[in-house]
Parts: sequence; structure tokens; C-alpha cells
Amino acid sequence: ALLDDDCPLAVLSEEGGAHSATFLPMILRLLADAGAGFSDIGLYACATGPGSCTGIRIGVATVQGMAYASGRPAVGVTSLESLAWPLSDRTGELVCPVIDARNDRVYAQVFLDGAPVLAPAALSADALVESLATLPGERPVVFCGDAADWMGERAALRMGADRIGPPAHRERSAVWIGQAALVRYRTDPDGFAPQTLLPFYLGRSQAERMRGIDASAWQPPSLDR
Repeated sequence: ALLDDDCPLAVLSEEGGAHSATFLPMILRLLADAGAGFSDIGLYACATGPGSCTGIRIGVATVQGMAYASGRPAVGVTSLESLAWPLSDRTGELVCPVIDARNDRVYAQVFLDGAPVLAPAALSADALVESLATLPGERPVVFCGDAADWMGERAALRMGADRIGPPAHRERSAVWIGQAALVRYRTDPDGFAPQTLLPFYLGRSQAERMRGIDASAWQPPSLDR
């Protein structure tokens, strides 16, 4: 998505195919649709995860490279933050973005009035429900993300259907990433050099699991010369 302040100028959705082959052409098409060029971009933003490890790395590396080459800042927004963003103005409700991590597990975080109350985690569906049930106040819960439907059903069994609101949106949006990034950037304009943009993982990749290697402590080489 390309935004002017927080207003979308152009938005494209993935149309299938390998992320490595489609991502850059989509960026070029997006700029062409908006009649803009790279010199018009003042701030870069991207989702940093959790999600597909390969897709995250491709997205972060591409955005980091474009920002570094143009001398622009780059802001990372987690997938969970971006899902919760359009619900940040809802007061008194626990907003819980959930991404299906397979095998009855989810990536999840919990927000209240736009602020996090539970840290992002990879956990079982039952563990998430238990965490929600033990939060004080017995507040209503709204799930969003691709696991929102079945997580809502699971939570209703433990917490009661009257506490679980209808699922909100299920898909993520690049527009929300851009809007959240802009707000974050304005709070600290000097804190988002391109080299600070890093993937955010909550679990190991399939290759790491198969080889028994944990690459969570990996750091990219410095871009400074």
C-alpha cells in the first residue's frame, strides 16, 4: 500500500505466486498506479512477523534495502499489532489478534484500549484461553485474524458465550501497517534507521526445526561502511 499521511493512495493484494518473484513487481506496479516514484517515499514500513519465516525475511530485507538506498527511515510493525490496529479505538474490550500457527497453536497478543496487556506469544489455543480467562475485570473479548472464528468458539466454551464478541476482520492489511508505522514514527522520528528493521519471530522455521538449529539470535551484517 502507498499512503499519503494516513490516507491510502494505492493498494494491491497478492495474486498468488512465490513472494520472492512477486514482491518487487508489485511495488513497481503500486507506484505506477499512484503516479509516484521512489523519490516520493518519505517513510518505509513493513510487517516483521510472526508468520512465514521466508516471507518475513524477503519483506524485511527488501524494505530495508530500499530505505537504506534512499536514506529514508523504516518502521517495523508486527503482524499482531497490525491486526489489532483498526480496533484500537474500542474501549473496555480485550482485543486479541490470533494467527493460526497450526497443530492447535496460535500466535497471539492481547490489547486493551490500544495498549498491550499480554505480550506476543506462540502458544496452544487452550493456553491462550486460560490466559484470557484469568485477566481481571471479566471484560468482553474480540478476536481478529485468520484464527478468529475457531478461537472464539474455543474461548466461549471456557469463558461463556456472553463474553466473546463476533469475530472482527480475518485478513491483514498493508494500510493498517502503514498507519500504525506512521504513528510510531511520529513519537520518535530519530529511532528508525533502516538497519534497526529486523524480523520478529515467535518460533523456529521448519528448516531450523528439522535440523535442530535455533537461529533466533542471528543478527544481519552491518549496513554501515
